[in-house]
Amino acid sequence: MFLSQLSYYLRVTALAMLVALSARPETTTLPKAANVTDCQPCKFQPSARLPPYSFRFEIKSDPAAGRTITAIEVTRQGDTKPLQRLPVAGAMPVFEGESFFFGGQDINFDGNADLMLIIERGVANATALYWLFDAHSGLYSALGAFPVLRPEPGTHKLSAFRRNGEGGLLYEKREYSLEGSRLVLVRSETQQSTGTRGVYRRVLKERVNGQLKMIRSQTLQGKAAMPDDK
Repeated sequence: MFLSQLSYYLRVTALAMLVALSARPETTTLPKAANVTDCQPCKFQPSARLPPYSFRFEIKSDPAAGRTITAIEVTRQGDTKPLQRLPVAGAMPVFEGESFFFGGQDINFDGNADLMLIIERGVANATALYWLFDAHSGLYSALGAFPVLRPEPGTHKLSAFRRNGEGGLLYEKREYSLEGSRLVLVRSETQQSTGTRGVYRRVLKERVNGQLKMIRSQTLQGKAAMPDDK
């Protein structure tokens, strides 16, 4: 699991770097989330049953701090007025020449394009805001901010992995289930230092009868402390 997740994040990073080289401040087609310099607007079709939508960033610019997205204006093709304004809270600014990671991603496995916007990027981890798309109303609703989520179509779960140091030996894996319009944490695995060099504590918790309960706690070192690849 660890290796596959690491490979996934490396692929996302490589794609982001490639798109950033060619991104320009103009209309951009985004069938999936990608790096964009500016959305003025970005356009894609969230559902096969609906016309394309335009997404326009409201940006606060500061010569010293950079550009910060404060909201996303959503307009359906053929409409004369915006359909929605999606507030964006907690976004880190990006400097001129840097890009935003934004676009469609099917989070609830219904075949429609929900929205994601990365609001914080570090060396190892990233956090994104998510919105769910309702094909019946044609509107987006806020899901919240989470570590970048990886949909698992086989289980209809969403997984996230955060590296916390020591070459990946300190980490947290999370698995979520979507219940209605909210994400519920159903499984977590964390590994932390015990304070003794090379010795770690790994704790597995799973949701049982509506509550997270500890299933296993282990003290590990050496090869045994490496994250599982499944």
